[in-house]
Amino acid sequence: MSNIRLSTDDIQHYRDEGYLVLRQAISTRECERLENALLARLDTFGHTVSVPRDKVFPEPAKYTLAANDWAEPDLAFIAEHPIVLDAVSELLGDAPLLTAYVAYVRPPNDAGTKAHCDHKRWRPVGSSLNWCFTIIPLVDFDAEVGPLLVCPRSHQLIQLIPGEDGRTMSVRAPDKSRLGEFVDTTLKRGDLLLLHGNTWHEAPPNRSNRLRIGLFNKYAARNAPPAAGFFKWSNAVFDSLGPRGQQALAVHSDRALHAARLVLDRKHEGKTQVLLRNEGNTGWTLPGGWVGEAGNRALDSGLDGAWDTGNLIGALNDLCLEQTNLDLSWMSYVGDYEEENHLCRVYGGTLTKSPQRELHPGVEWTSVSRLEKIRSGCPFLQQAIELWVGDNAGIVRGKGKSEHQCLPVIGPRQFVD
Repeated sequence: MSNIRLSTDDIQHYRDEGYLVLRQAISTRECERLENALLARLDTFGHTVSVPRDKVFPEPAKYTLAANDWAEPDLAFIAEHPIVLDAVSELLGDAPLLTAYVAYVRPPNDAGTKAHCDHKRWRPVGSSLNWCFTIIPLVDFDAEVGPLLVCPRSHQLIQLIPGEDGRTMSVRAPDKSRLGEFVDTTLKRGDLLLLHGNTWHEAPPNRSNRLRIGLFNKYAARNAPPAAGFFKWSNAVFDSLGPRGQQALAVHSDRALHAARLVLDRKHEGKTQVLLRNEGNTGWTLPGGWVGEAGNRALDSGLDGAWDTGNLIGALNDLCLEQTNLDLSWMSYVGDYEEENHLCRVYGGTLTKSPQRELHPGVEWTSVSRLEKIRSGCPFLQQAIELWVGDNAGIVRGKGKSEHQCLPVIGPRQFVD
């Protein structure tokens, strides 16, 4: 059971400074259990985030165990550790949902990472507007092995801007010139660093003769789903967790994400309408459909596939442009639904201005009040529409983009439209 409770001062420090350290939150036995399990699996650390990507352990690089590779008891327990989940729940103000489980092993002479902020509107792990980074070092992050530096109050440089649709928020890019001095969090083995998702941080090079090992997991508040969509966990991960850990997985399935559809709404003469597409014998459905392997890997845009899997905005936007003649600048995750033998990821969007293009034949605006009278072969049509256009007070949604929409211009385009 958890024996560390956050005080009022702890919570205020996190809100003001953007981070909080709980000393010796993870026991020596638990650290040994994690370290032994990770070291035993070094041969499976085939993925390196560093470039070039042809490194072989122990060549200097950032070796990563992530995604669904950690589904075993000696690794899974930390994702549902009561101290971790209790602290994250208090800081987020809602039940936490696991968006990333990541272990990094950095051999001697690894170059480290430069100062950055992990808010990225195209990534499932970084596109929530209320999420927390939990960092557990399995060695002392001292000056030689590489400390973890944070910039206090830097999370406040990102500003949320209410969207014209009244449902989503945009994010204004931070002014990097206002970044203050970075400080050493002096993390030691078994400490727990709780880092606000928008706090800037960096890790200097490993100048020691030791491995730098740590767990870097991420949790989003249940009421702040990632705009790009959640990472889909395997059933093996689900089965490796207890009841509380299972509740922390937003989506788990061994079915592939092979389809995507869009709930696009607008106001017309005071009524809410949604755009539907006529698929002939099956009736009316949401625009979109089969996207194939785009659902199980990142699009070919030079990004690291481990972090971008599940963002179907680019593939869905291309499909909707072909079907409807509408080109959208953003979408926001709604939910995942079973469709035939695969999963369908549904996004939402809103037109706040009249489009300059005429709709293609076979697509029409339909009043929400008439949905029960139409014929549709889509089993989740009304449920998905209700989740997007219904009264979802308290849900904080961001504006997600595809990788291609963000990366051609590194700067403001990643944030506000």
